[in-house]
Amino acid sequence: MKPFTFLFCFICLIFVTTTTAAQDSVYNLHTLPQVTAISFESLDTIHYAPVCGDNGKTYINTTLALADGMDTWTAGECSAYIHPAHLDPSNLWISSVAINDLVENSSFESKGYVDNTNIIFDLSAKHENRIDLQSELMNGDCLVQWTIWIDFNENHLFETDELVLQSNTGMVSSALQLPEGMKTDFITRMRIYLAPVSDANTQAAELNTGEIEDYAIYITQ
Repeated sequence: MKPFTFLFCFICLIFVTTTTAAQDSVYNLHTLPQVTAISFESLDTIHYAPVCGDNGKTYINTTLALADGMDTWTAGECSAYIHPAHLDPSNLWISSVAINDLVENSSFESKGYVDNTNIIFDLSAKHENRIDLQSELMNGDCLVQWTIWIDFNENHLFETDELVLQSNTGMVSSALQLPEGMKTDFITRMRIYLAPVSDANTQAAELNTGEIEDYAIYITQ
């Protein structure tokens, strides 16, 4: 091979290698803003491994923390939600929760509490939402009360001004409108409380009989 030909081939090889590396670099940079996509296991579920960012906010997982600009965090929630105290075995439970187009069915849970925060319901801040709830009673008949809170300020408490629904019917089919001025594009927790009217109270962490289920809520436009 002539020296000139060898030199030309060598220069071409360097050019191709450099160009490929540059393309790879651009590809990686372009995918970084999209890291939230890989945090979802499907359209309706999310990989739940919470971390506490150095801004004091709990993120569902490290991918979402990175997407929000966090570079340091600790494992676990910043301050954990209080799991309900359940005194007696439950014979009344939530059998179905449907919000807009997503339906989640559940069965009897003897502990009276289920953490379903790997399931995400979308709620629109600007438009009316549809919610349908169904309950099951193991034996007998009684009047029940549904109560729903959404932790809008993400302080890990369910407060009076975060109560979004109350109903005294076994089956609920209702419109759900979020408060005006609600911020959007964030995920928080919703707590659904079902109990006999005789045992119902306004404490989201106390339950004598019935069931409480927690879900994740994504507040959209």
